[in-house]
Amino acid sequence: MRIVIDLQACQNGSRHRGIGRYAMSMARAMVKAGRNHEFIIALNRSFSESVDDIRRSFEGLLPPSSVVTYSVPPMATAADPSNAWRNRAAELVRAHFLESLAPDVVFVPSLFEGFWDDTVVSVERDAPYLNVITLHDLIPLEDPARHLGGEHDRAAYFRRLNDARHADLLLAVSRYAGDDAIAKLGIADHKVVVAYGGVDEQFRAPKWSSAQRADILEKYGISRPYVMMASPLEPRKNIEGLIAGYGSMSKSVRDGHQLVFAGKMDSFAQRYIHDLARAEGMDPETIVLPGFVSDADLPALYHYSSTFAFPSFSEGFGLPLLEAMACGAPVVGSSKTSIPEVVGRSDLAPDPANIVEIGRAIERILANPSVEKELRDFGPRRAALFTWEKSATVALDALEKLLRESRPSTSATVQDEGGMPSRRMEMALLMMDVPPEHRLSGVNNALAAALADRFDLTIISTSRTPVSEWLQANCAIRNVEWFETHADHFHHILYSADYMADAAFRRLMRRQKGDLILVERLAPPAPNKLTGRRLFDGAELAMFEAAGFGGLSRAAANEVSANEMIDLLIEDLASRAAHLYVEADSAVGQVACRTDIMPIALSDQARRALCEKVGVNAASAVIVAVAADDDAASRIIRDFRTAFVAVTDAPSLVVFCDLHDRQAGDVNISKLVSGVVRISCDLDAVYCGLLSTADVLIVDDGLPDAIRKRMSIDCPPPRLYLARHLVGAKCSKLVEFFDSAQALVRDDNITGAAMPGAVEAARQMSGKPPAKRADAEVLKRLIARLPEDVRGSRPDENDLAKVAIALARNEACQKAPQIYFDLTAFAKPDPSHRLDRITSYWLEEIFRQGGNRVRAIYADGGHFVVGNQFAAHVCKIANSCLQDHLLTPQIGDRIVGSDLFHSFAKNNFDLLRAARNDGVALDYIVMDSLAFQRDGLRPSFAGMLMTWIEETVLSNGISMTGLRQEMSDATSSRPASHDACMQALDDADIPVAVLNCPDILGDSHVMADAKRHFSAAMSNAINIWLAERHKPLTMAHRGTHAADLGHVVAGHVLGSYSLAIINRMLARSLEASFPGQARFLAIETDPIDHTEGVPADDKPLMIELAGRAAPDNGNEVVISHHYPVIVPDGSYRLMMALFFWEESAVPEHTIERLGKNFDAIISPARTVTNALLDSGLSIPIATIGQPVDIEPYQALAGGRSPRGKEVRFLHVSSCFKRKGIDILLAAWAKAFTSADPVRLVIKTFPNPHNDVEQQLEELVSRYPDLATVEIINRDVERDELLQFYANADVMVLPSRGEGYNLPALEAMASGLPLIVTGHGGQRDFCSEREARLIDYRFARSESHVSGHHSLWVEPDVEDLAAALREQADPDQDMVIEERRQRALIAAARESDKMAWLHRYTAMVENLLDTSNGEKARVAWVSTWGVQCGIAQYSQYIVDHFSPAAQRELTVLCDHRTPRRVSSVPRHIPTWAVDNVPKIDDILNAVEDIDAEALVIQHQDGLLSWDQLGRLALDDRLVGKVTVVVLHNAGNMARASSHELMTLLEGLGKFSRVLVHNIADMNFLLSMGLKHNIGLLPHGAFAPDQAPWPKRFTQHDAPIIGCHGFFFQHKGIDKLIRAAAILRQDWPNLKLRLVNAQFPGEGHQAYISECKALAKSLGVYDAIEWHQAFMPIEEVNGLLSACDIIALPYSESTDSASGAVRVSLASMVPLVATRVKIFAELGDAAAWADNNDPEVLAEVIGRLLRSPEERRTVQAAMHDWLHAHDWSRVAGTMEGMIQGLVQEKRLHWDVNRMAS
Repeated sequence: MRIVIDLQACQNGSRHRGIGRYAMSMARAMVKAGRNHEFIIALNRSFSESVDDIRRSFEGLLPPSSVVTYSVPPMATAADPSNAWRNRAAELVRAHFLESLAPDVVFVPSLFEGFWDDTVVSVERDAPYLNVITLHDLIPLEDPARHLGGEHDRAAYFRRLNDARHADLLLAVSRYAGDDAIAKLGIADHKVVVAYGGVDEQFRAPKWSSAQRADILEKYGISRPYVMMASPLEPRKNIEGLIAGYGSMSKSVRDGHQLVFAGKMDSFAQRYIHDLARAEGMDPETIVLPGFVSDADLPALYHYSSTFAFPSFSEGFGLPLLEAMACGAPVVGSSKTSIPEVVGRSDLAPDPANIVEIGRAIERILANPSVEKELRDFGPRRAALFTWEKSATVALDALEKLLRESRPSTSATVQDEGGMPSRRMEMALLMMDVPPEHRLSGVNNALAAALADRFDLTIISTSRTPVSEWLQANCAIRNVEWFETHADHFHHILYSADYMADAAFRRLMRRQKGDLILVERLAPPAPNKLTGRRLFDGAELAMFEAAGFGGLSRAAANEVSANEMIDLLIEDLASRAAHLYVEADSAVGQVACRTDIMPIALSDQARRALCEKVGVNAASAVIVAVAADDDAASRIIRDFRTAFVAVTDAPSLVVFCDLHDRQAGDVNISKLVSGVVRISCDLDAVYCGLLSTADVLIVDDGLPDAIRKRMSIDCPPPRLYLARHLVGAKCSKLVEFFDSAQALVRDDNITGAAMPGAVEAARQMSGKPPAKRADAEVLKRLIARLPEDVRGSRPDENDLAKVAIALARNEACQKAPQIYFDLTAFAKPDPSHRLDRITSYWLEEIFRQGGNRVRAIYADGGHFVVGNQFAAHVCKIANSCLQDHLLTPQIGDRIVGSDLFHSFAKNNFDLLRAARNDGVALDYIVMDSLAFQRDGLRPSFAGMLMTWIEETVLSNGISMTGLRQEMSDATSSRPASHDACMQALDDADIPVAVLNCPDILGDSHVMADAKRHFSAAMSNAINIWLAERHKPLTMAHRGTHAADLGHVVAGHVLGSYSLAIINRMLARSLEASFPGQARFLAIETDPIDHTEGVPADDKPLMIELAGRAAPDNGNEVVISHHYPVIVPDGSYRLMMALFFWEESAVPEHTIERLGKNFDAIISPARTVTNALLDSGLSIPIATIGQPVDIEPYQALAGGRSPRGKEVRFLHVSSCFKRKGIDILLAAWAKAFTSADPVRLVIKTFPNPHNDVEQQLEELVSRYPDLATVEIINRDVERDELLQFYANADVMVLPSRGEGYNLPALEAMASGLPLIVTGHGGQRDFCSEREARLIDYRFARSESHVSGHHSLWVEPDVEDLAAALREQADPDQDMVIEERRQRALIAAARESDKMAWLHRYTAMVENLLDTSNGEKARVAWVSTWGVQCGIAQYSQYIVDHFSPAAQRELTVLCDHRTPRRVSSVPRHIPTWAVDNVPKIDDILNAVEDIDAEALVIQHQDGLLSWDQLGRLALDDRLVGKVTVVVLHNAGNMARASSHELMTLLEGLGKFSRVLVHNIADMNFLLSMGLKHNIGLLPHGAFAPDQAPWPKRFTQHDAPIIGCHGFFFQHKGIDKLIRAAAILRQDWPNLKLRLVNAQFPGEGHQAYISECKALAKSLGVYDAIEWHQAFMPIEEVNGLLSACDIIALPYSESTDSASGAVRVSLASMVPLVATRVKIFAELGDAAAWADNNDPEVLAEVIGRLLRSPEERRTVQAAMHDWLHAHDWSRVAGTMEGMIQGLVQEKRLHWDVNRMAS
């Protein structure tokens, strides 16, 4: 039989008391006895901390899966009246769970529990199992007021007594307890069996030395022979009687002994006992109160006592007496209750009320050594009669007898005389949600009408489901929500559907069981609805439930045929139905019932819907033709036209013909002349509409028989016309047939109930008895029993919710065990790792191997969540209908982790521990380098993993698969050092089974014999994999996987410089993953053949790698990492460069070298990638980080000591200016003085750029009170450097730019709080959550390698000073510590070598498989070919693109540009220039041209800020590169707060946001944009030479030029006034204003104002007014003839100036005002501080007087123009777009870690 033992008494407060010991010992003895019974231990999850200990207690007796846990609603204490309803609900939930285990007997060792804790027990009188309880005593009834306290406790106790009365069997622990129950509770004596308790093995006489005896007596304060009692201070224990009896003994005996009361006593009890003893005349040393005595010491105290006295008034059994006797102690008990049964002798059982008798019994033993010896011999013999084995035998005998004699109860249903219900049965009809024209709609209306004649019919539908007016009037129509709460009211539930039922319909069928009528489909749906990535949700759900994610993976890959999927859809529906009805000609076999072919009910609703769809007047006459193929459709159309050519009022013709190549959902409608409409779609989707519309139905003979047969039923002969009758001259008869059909009166039966097939189906269903939904019976019985009120306590919504949660958790235990892979690192909402290609392949293969047993889970919000959405994504299912949900673990489930998946993170250990307590086995797979196998090996290896997982069982410790037990034990105590996760699990004492693949499958000496201990299935799985592994590669697969290639590192190898360190680490990592396939090409500018200078630890491997020869076939990947960039000699499959850069722009020659010689770039950080892209690199760039070795730093974290009084700040760098040491010193001076307990240690090394000591000297001179700064300026070994980290409290790194920032990572790993600049390579692994980030702004780089446009950042000194002070502020300790802890996790994640190798491998295989170097297809949004600066800018850029790029570029311009305007790139007028919505127009055009990249030249007058933001957020841009060039970023400040919110969110989505100057970069930075902003210099024309400046005299006529649109902020009026001043020295001076009037209204006023000013100053005739918009050639001619060009601008929101570039191109010396948009000019202009006329005149006059100064300006202009040449700017832009598209094509554009 199946026996469930409820061991809550071993979980709650009783667990360490006698009752808990009894429960555990009895349960273990029963299980050990076995007798072929099945035992299940049931535990309450409310005491989850005890579950693991109990499971361990049964180790070796029961499999861990036999220890199950259940949930009950909390706050269910039995004695609290406010919890009355909760307590009863909890009892019912527990009983419901126990019933689900299908036990024969439920045994409760302690019923009287749960009064004031969450223990839940009850005896349910109608339970389908037998209830057996243990009765320990009824002592509380002897004195209820004393033992039970208040009335609520008494009431709870009496309810438990009532439960005991209704138990099927009571196991009494003594005869006395049994008789007491019979007498007091009125229980029949045959229901009571005495099963004495036993004594545990530990209670034996110890064999201790005299020294050990002395030690333990001294430990407990015992100094002479003693009488012992073990009991709390309770009246029934008769401590007072014992003290008095002891006091009645002779003084000599009494004074020679002590009286020891073992047990915990509070201060009151201690005083009370001492006072009693003193009153009895005992000296103070007589009484010993040792307090709590451990189980380990208790046997010795028993044994060494002279007598154990226990004169209790009342006991249920008296276990302490039995324990003392077992330990060889003489005992004295009492004559009351159960004690005589235990001691077995009357001379040892005095009357507890007789003080003298107690004293005599004790003194008899103490004064007579012979009596003591005799009793010491007697005790163990007597105790041996009480064993748990005997107790278990008695209990099992009683249970077996009880089961034999019990008979299951039966119940009868009451029926009327005819055996049928006395009233019409109620039926719910649930219909698929289809439009009125669908065939199912017609079938449902006909069926419902017939059913309504036989049932009280309720139609369950959505608001869209069409229901005829007759049914609406005569049937109740309800929604699904109503149905779910009232389903129990129906005798019958009937579903009507075809196999295309969606997921919601199928889920409803699973929840509410009913019958199904499966309607035949006339034609299969489009194949892409049944298979492929976008299969419809019903197919997804059916496949998921049948074959899990493995099936979905095969379906997504089109490995499942449409026919296979149809069969599955039908099987799935059948599995959900109680009975299945199919039509007579259905091909479905093995069904319960066939019915006639189901007819449809024609309807006006269907006619209107169809006519609206095809564009035909529903009130006009219509002929409908259904053709078998395109030829038949064409013939019918031709014959129709012939027949009706002369008819004036001809009908319309709707011709249906299915095109078999259509896609899902396609409805192709073609309107032809002569009133003909052709429609092609799914026939089922329009069948009812077609037939309801047809005044005449033409049926093609070529249609399948099933379709023609249904049409003959649904459209009888008076309206049905066969297509063959149209042939030849017969076509004229169609007109006659049509006329006769028109004269027919349509069927007037508005009920629709007379359809024979529907009537027959209704008749069949009405003959069926009401269905019993047995799967829900137990749950419904529970729900029905939940009371509305329990002793005045009613539930609230929260109580009901808790019941539901407990039921849901318990219900999960009834499901088939599942295998859950912990994919938290990838699947949680804020993933810590990006899902790389290698991991994705492994997951998909595991899903395929595991079928519907395997699921993904992730930890989130304190729970494990089943990650169905993530798993569906892995399996390439688009828009999955599967939802994530909380994991409800159950016995037999497995949670599997792996190093491959970064599973079992420390912060999830509590979840793992809780899952294990629920009976879930934990498995961990170490893959290591075996993750990098070629594709062909993956299936067999995954099969092996699944074999192992299924063989593992719930264990109580770490076990290593494949080892002998002694090896496993040894290994489990010290997991492999390379797997930190295993060590952490071991430290946390979380049992897990481990499969260490590299060790077990490799040739390790330690594991060499492990393979001999595998199971046969595992050995077979390994052999299959080994056989695959040793198969030779076919040519088709050779070299397409990273595992098949050689891997070469080319570059620096010597010394401790960072490049060499990285190269050596890279080589080590590659060799570890691809053993024997890595080599090193050592280059120090030139190739070298020695390793002198390589550190000793690295040297042996480097020598080996450098000595390996290159293969003949060139099947290698080379990674070049050298500065400057070198191109390795040799032939390689792939050429890649590992490239670091610290600034925003990379020199042009470097970009050219990389682009021409390499296939791809490995970038360590996103800032490096952005620098390469912004510099125009067009080849793919993979941002995958770098392999690092920071284990020595991680070792520091665990031993870090608390801070001392002095806070020690550490800075480690070369002290180049880029490292920000000047910033740090300035901030240090602001933050602290010598009075502060702080110290800054600067660890650097000598180099030409290092002047830190001089800087400090100057700082001290300015700040004499400077806080301590210590400089260590020398090279150190690694161990000494580690000591600097160990001694420090904070790391400070205010760098201006970093390519990676290894010191930041080392600091994080070592547990040092980090202060670091908020920009740089560190942002890939470090955010504000892990470090204190310093504010910054962009600035022009001042490094020795910077170019014209290169930027770095300036850390904010004030913010750094604040950050330093925060570290010394105790109030900030919590924030700092939280950051530090997160930094430790982030550092571990970043330094994961396997994760880096995954990214590297995926990169290599992406390049081999999918690399596509074709020019990007670009949509370029801009004005075009009009008088506009943006149009001109775009024209200049695009004109300088390569011809190949121009061919793939389409300009999407506004409607002002005619289509006929010719241009090299094609253009499409797309959007209106007016302030109207443009987003849809632009994005539709982008989709039409299938653009891969969208580039927007933005000016807010053309596209508002709000529209720009919303455009960027549009889902249609997902998967495309997006670049925006902001030409007036400053205008953003004018946007409303709502617009700004949308805009900033949208700008954050762009691939790149480009501006033309540093000021705008910093403006965007201030708005919160950081990660995607970049500088794209405005272009200019660079001339070959410049004219030599003239020397002017007073009589000459110098010409001052000006250029740009005639806007007020251009300061032209100020220039006119300056000209008037200058004419005082040069009377003939001319002013040439090449300033075009901007198109549109409102610009003439300023021009008129300037002309009036010129006249008033008398210089009008000295000014040339060129206001027309001229070709650039004319503009250049006019400006080139000037002597000086002046641009006297005022400040504006413009981001760049095209006019200044045109002016510069003239090479005429330029005067400019100091405004933002000219800041980039540097020395390429003579500067006027402002546009005050006097200032302008002074600067211009100085230049006119000095041709040398003009020549100097020209030289600077020349350099500037060449740096900004349009060809360079355009080349940068073209390369950037191409590079971004390459990233997108290869899916490399996702940040590898969230920053």
